[in-house]
Amino acid sequence: MLAPIAAVACGCGSTPNHHLINAIMSPRESAAGELTGQAVAETAKRVTNRKPNPNGKILILEYHKLSRKSTELDRTPAKFLADLTKLYKLGFRPVTVSEWLDGQMPLAPGASPVIISFDDSHPSQIKFKKDGTLDSNCFVGIWKKFAETHPDFPVHGTFFILPPYPFGQAKFCKDKVKMLQDLGCEIACHTYHHLNLTRCSDDTVKKEIATSLDWLQDEFGVTNVPLAYPYGNKPKNMSIMKGFEYEGKEYHLRCAFLAAGNPADPMTSKKFNLWAIPRVVACDEEGGISTWLKVMPKSKRFPPYVAP
Repeated sequence: MLAPIAAVACGCGSTPNHHLINAIMSPRESAAGELTGQAVAETAKRVTNRKPNPNGKILILEYHKLSRKSTELDRTPAKFLADLTKLYKLGFRPVTVSEWLDGQMPLAPGASPVIISFDDSHPSQIKFKKDGTLDSNCFVGIWKKFAETHPDFPVHGTFFILPPYPFGQAKFCKDKVKMLQDLGCEIACHTYHHLNLTRCSDDTVKKEIATSLDWLQDEFGVTNVPLAYPYGNKPKNMSIMKGFEYEGKEYHLRCAFLAAGNPADPMTSKKFNLWAIPRVVACDEEGGISTWLKVMPKSKRFPPYVAP
């Protein structure tokens, strides 16, 4: 099984050929008293009997749309709920990208981190009813209901969003982002126009990132954020990712994510690359979430990080 898994990771370069990557479409072509991570941090009960492993792999999941039928990029409500249930039973607990990078993951002893990320700010990720309340039939609605009975698995994800109106429903845009932040989620960069950065000039790459970062700061007060490459494709000039100047202003990102890969190496590993962090697509295809939730708990090659 591990041979095809490794092949998926190789497909995350600047010109990926793996079907999971090739299937990623432009998102423009597709339509108080909340739970927080503090509940996890305050829980002393050991989650699993796994030995502490601070050098284990990090499971970073990538979701896109909620649909009636599961595909490589779509997840049904039932399968998303099943994902949460399986993750919980296996001892995974949600953290954001920044909590991981900062070494401040609110994990109980024996727990393993899972970073649940969402690309493209599709309306199915967080949807409001006409009265401005959360619709239960969306990713956040399903997760929030699950967290009500599993308070140590709060709605704590990282959302890579796109302008001008992330998640649709323009009049609720800022309210949606505020709800995510109040829940303990993180808002992050997915560029401005979702272009294939591999095909872009250096100046276009800079413009795509710079205008997105300016928008995030101006509209939502968000700074110092991670980025997810559109389609998982890196720019040809990777030095840009370490910081650049555009129209007289300096810009910096925290890190950058690929798509359709293996669980990520720990930051202690010599293989860890801050600008090419792999993620696992939430699908039932080989190399997706279903594969890795079978492999990681018992794997010697891909053992998960386990909190002491």
